[in-house]
Amino acid sequence: SLSITRIAEHALNTADTKRRAQLRSHIALLGAYIKRTANLRLLSSQNGSISAGDLGLSVAEVLRYLNLAGIPCEFSQTAVGMIPAEKALAVFEVFDALIEDHFTELRGVYVNFSMGKNRQVFKLTLENLRVDSSSSIRDRLAEADVQTSFEFEDDVGYYSFFWEGGCGL
Repeated sequence: SLSITRIAEHALNTADTKRRAQLRSHIALLGAYIKRTANLRLLSSQNGSISAGDLGLSVAEVLRYLNLAGIPCEFSQTAVGMIPAEKALAVFEVFDALIEDHFTELRGVYVNFSMGKNRQVFKLTLENLRVDSSSSIRDRLAEADVQTSFEFEDDVGYYSFFWEGGCGL
């Protein structure tokens, strides 16, 4: 990806070891995202759905790389079953876009992926980020019929993505 190449060039050209380490962490994060996106797309091509476990595994891997970059993260999942692929992919893409666009500003990330009565909910809390989502993020989720809720308090953004029907088992 051009982004990875550009970041690698910056890492090679900086004498600041702290900045170089941050740039390497960013590259590892992008690599994890690319790998997991490819995996989710492959799984979705088999039957048009993705298991909640596979989506959770993808999110957990990205969070692991954020932790390695010094950004504290937590993940909780109680969701089970199968999710329509377009919903799972849209949520993962938006999750990545919010993190990627604000990587240097983030001070903590918490994800709670749960299942309510006839409703699947993916809650994302981003510390030190008070940015409303762009129209492209809202549009991407709307295309997949994923509803959104965004709230802000102090310097924390609370992003909820949800869809009716829960997960098929």
